[in-house]
Amino acid sequence: MPSLRARAARMVMFHYPFPRGQGRIVDRTRLGRLQFSEDRLFVRTLDGFSMDVAPNDHIGRHLYLTGQFDRTIVEVLLRFARPDDRILDIGGNVGYYACALLHALPQCCVVSVEPQESVHAILAANVQRVGFGRGSTIRAAVSGTAGTGSMLHREGNTGASRLSSATTGAERVEVITGEMLMQRSGLDRLDLVKIDVEGHEEAVLMSIRPVLEQWRPRAIVFEHPDDLARCNPGVVGLFDELGYSLLGIHKRLLHLDFIPMAFLCDGKLRIHDYVAVPDERVGCT
Repeated sequence: MPSLRARAARMVMFHYPFPRGQGRIVDRTRLGRLQFSEDRLFVRTLDGFSMDVAPNDHIGRHLYLTGQFDRTIVEVLLRFARPDDRILDIGGNVGYYACALLHALPQCCVVSVEPQESVHAILAANVQRVGFGRGSTIRAAVSGTAGTGSMLHREGNTGASRLSSATTGAERVEVITGEMLMQRSGLDRLDLVKIDVEGHEEAVLMSIRPVLEQWRPRAIVFEHPDDLARCNPGVVGLFDELGYSLLGIHKRLLHLDFIPMAFLCDGKLRIHDYVAVPDERVGCT
């Protein structure tokens, strides 16, 4: 059982009155360094489902203490979702986003992709438990060419692990293309996509471009570590060619806003999460 301090902190954080902000409190206080004697914990989330987490990992610690991890992304996906959607979750970690969608959309199917062996094991168990057969997982990384790659780990934060050219201290993982991903997924269409791949976004998007052209998903939600408008014209150009509009996700304490790219180019807002929406659907956000 977690320590009295951990249980007390969880009780306080679960009564936090605002929809956003818990993560910053954890990261900026001693709670972000809280250590557990348990390697695994089964925790209840604010979304109403329970899942396994590694509490000494960054994401697992957040899930134990607050019952969520950046739930804004779940909110955005659900805004665009329909009950029977087919969803790709690229960079699934232990499955919080995948499970939140499976729980909220009882007819949907989610395929979650995660290359790290130990993390994928937790992901697979969570998706199977919450999805009742509607969720599946693929242990691989996605990139432009197939083969074998190196996954560089960050101690205590599996969510920050990334594909790297380094070989020392890195985990060897399978790398597949977007075409291979869709073949393995078994999905007959694609309605929503979520991507969180720690700086490898452009390579993933370029690899799944034929899939996006074919199925034209309703929304593509992705993280980008830098100012997208100034630092990655390749991604901006890709969506422009596909006929998608890019919107920055501005997280506020009480609500969230979608900011068109034209208003992000001055660099005044620090935006790290984006949603791409077909041009014809921009007014539906």
